[in-house]
Amino acid sequence: MNLFSYSFIQRALISGFLLSIITSIIGSYLVLKGMTFMGSGISHSAFGGIALGILLKINPIISAIIFSLIIVWVMPFIKRKIRLKEDVPIGIFYTTAMALGAIFLSLHKGYSVDLFGYLFGNILAITYEDIVVSSIFLVILLLFIFRNYWKIVYVIIDPTSAEVSGINTFLLEEIILSLSAISIVLASKLIGIILISALLVIPTSIMLHWSKSLKELIIFSSVISFIGIFLGLILSFYLNLPSGASIILVLTLLFLSSLFKRNK
Repeated sequence: MNLFSYSFIQRALISGFLLSIITSIIGSYLVLKGMTFMGSGISHSAFGGIALGILLKINPIISAIIFSLIIVWVMPFIKRKIRLKEDVPIGIFYTTAMALGAIFLSLHKGYSVDLFGYLFGNILAITYEDIVVSSIFLVILLLFIFRNYWKIVYVIIDPTSAEVSGINTFLLEEIILSLSAISIVLASKLIGIILISALLVIPTSIMLHWSKSLKELIIFSSVISFIGIFLGLILSFYLNLPSGASIILVLTLLFLSSLFKRNK
């Protein structure tokens, strides 16, 4: 039977196409701003939200989004209050979120959910509802990018001058980080929350030296990301491997190949 005749493969590919665009937009900003650790931190904090949803018997995706957004919104105020380098409060609060997740899971009684799927991805878990939600979110994200494209470019190049010119850099960054949190949670079923930060970083890192503008970087990264997702899903299907791990492995090989070609 043809691989692509399976409905769960079709859903995974459609979801992967949508997520490749979403994560490339978010990943391009995080890489250019030197905030890749933030993406990793948000993905780890989502674990606490998923565990809380399991404990309270509500949709883990919804609880993870709420949980991650709260941390993203609270973090800047704490960072300004304690006046430490940005990576210090990120490391503290996001590992604390994971610790809370472990506690929530220890308090959970009864049916054990497929936590492994949330951590490392599970193509069988993707539903048509997930595709609809991802499609709506992608439209919102694209509208935001189109409306604020030059502000975002200005903030990436020179945040100090951007703020002096009247751009609310704090609000703009908070919105982008909030969108990042939602995109990370939406991708958790396909990639897994432990590995999603790699999907944000690797495609952008591959195309960073081949792109002349932010638009090109987003477009090229989306293509590379979907290639990695496509090949990773095929690898996952035939070798019975976690989808997220397979996708990241393929993208890592593409990254290493790009380094060899660039050096050559």
